[in-house]
Amino acid sequence: MSVQVYVGNLSWSLSSEDLKKAFEKFGSIEESTLIQTAVEKRSKGYGFVTFEKAEDAEKAIEAMDGTELAGRKLQVALAKDRSKEPPNLTDDRVHVGNLPSDYSKEEFVKLLSSFGECKDFDVLDGNGKKFGYATFSSPDDATKAVESLNGSTEGGNVLEVMFARKRRPRRPRKKRNSNTTTTQGDVIPNQLFVRHLPRDATKESITEKFKTFGSITSVSLSKRRRFGFVTYESAEDATKALKGLHDTEFGDSKIEVEQAHERSTKSSSEETKEEDGTKSEEKEESSGPSNVLWVGGLPADVKMEDVQAMFEEKEFEVSECKPGHKKRGHFFCYITLDTHENAKKAVDSMDGMTWNDTESKIKVEIRKARTKKKQPKKKKKKKKSNNKKKKKQVIVEYYDNELFVKNLPDDTTKESLLGIFKKFEESIHETKVSKSRAEKIIAFVTFTEARVAGNALKELNGKDLGDGPIEIQYSRVIE
Repeated sequence: MSVQVYVGNLSWSLSSEDLKKAFEKFGSIEESTLIQTAVEKRSKGYGFVTFEKAEDAEKAIEAMDGTELAGRKLQVALAKDRSKEPPNLTDDRVHVGNLPSDYSKEEFVKLLSSFGECKDFDVLDGNGKKFGYATFSSPDDATKAVESLNGSTEGGNVLEVMFARKRRPRRPRKKRNSNTTTTQGDVIPNQLFVRHLPRDATKESITEKFKTFGSITSVSLSKRRRFGFVTYESAEDATKALKGLHDTEFGDSKIEVEQAHERSTKSSSEETKEEDGTKSEEKEESSGPSNVLWVGGLPADVKMEDVQAMFEEKEFEVSECKPGHKKRGHFFCYITLDTHENAKKAVDSMDGMTWNDTESKIKVEIRKARTKKKQPKKKKKKKKSNNKKKKKQVIVEYYDNELFVKNLPDDTTKESLLGIFKKFEESIHETKVSKSRAEKIIAFVTFTEARVAGNALKELNGKDLGDGPIEIQYSRVIE
């Protein structure tokens, strides 16, 4: 019975033949395979040697593990023993890159399922390329898929197949302002909050992921912060989605799903005053999920009864209609409906409508209903003038795996940018080239690992490309 041996930490200069020669003294070898990149055929630093007899494989492991070959200490183990494989790789999840642009999920499922049972599949678009992930029930089946498919051709494209990278543990986020705390309000029963979304997530891909649990009315997405909100027609569907999707795989991320809340932000000084029983000059109280609509973009000569009639024609029950004032030649008002659910339906169905067959488009938004309690004004103590202004403390956060590049040549493209970062291209997840406000070329390079981003920053910052040195720094987090 043949036995396969894993050989890691190989020198980049070694070939499959060199690998075979190093191990053939221990017994008859059926096959020697050096794992390479699909396109450039560069060694990935590990390979497999298949012996005809188990005892020969055992002798090879005992003799060669920890020994030097071409200046590097080898890691040698049975192929099924993955403890000595690169620690940043999974043993059951496979990444398939360079898929044809028109490749469907059904084709992907059929291709990967031929190697064994899979728990989930994802096919995604990122940086103009299509790729996918498959999680196998058995690590051995995943190994078969990697060995068989890597370098094979599908729809004219040479596939790049490898074990997916393990995810780094997430660090707790820094508080942006020590004087500000966020408190949770009432639960929104039919809305879910989703965090840790993939960087390439879109409203369409989120909808596709969540729609199996019920009818979705809206999806909102914050790409920079990688979170979003999914709103269902019913609370029952939202509950099913919460149970079914929390802590599951989505693209190259594991998402967290929880119930959405109405949120309010107060300074710590305000909270202290309220706890002590003191009241501020003016206090705002929220009345839970709002059923008040802000309606803008109305003509200046609009009548409130016409606005009310517009909502009633859509079969919404209006309990109150309050006029606002003119803003930039337009008028706005506040419409109160009977329920929060109907208010949300009104936003979805009426936002962007034209007003009475004119070119004027109205804007409909839900606004938090508030009441104000006025307190007697306190006499203000005169403060001594102090010319020294206190500087506000600003906390700036940076991405640890995304670099910002400037002072690039005017003819820089995505292809030439990848040429600059060629040494690190295997760890590049996404690139973006654009122009600044000053019409200068700038770029963003996102890596799969923070460690590689740091190495690229150290090595390439200040590199002269002919028009002067480029400047590289970590990309700032923008709210």
